[in-house]
Amino acid sequence: MHHMNECMQKVAATSGDMRKALGICRLAERAFISLFRGAIEMLETELRESTCTSALTSMVRVDHVAIALSRAYKSPIVDTIQSLPQHQQVPF
Repeated sequence: MHHMNECMQKVAATSGDMRKALGICRLAERAFISLFRGAIEMLETELRESTCTSALTSMVRVDHVAIALSRAYKSPIVDTIQSLPQHQQVPF
């Protein structure tokens, strides 16, 4: 919640329009939820399609973490944020 307030303050300070700030925060929240749900669905699909049938399938393995990391950092939103100057990158 702290980051949302910070975002609203920054947008309000630059444009003076709190509605725009709230809209940006709403879009950021939707993007986060969408990415989170998409990542979960992809991981579940990849785990179901896994060829490993041993007793270790109920454990999270290194390859699962690698899949999750690659999915998280191959997002267009992450690419956009990383391309911004450092002072414009706001962590959410």
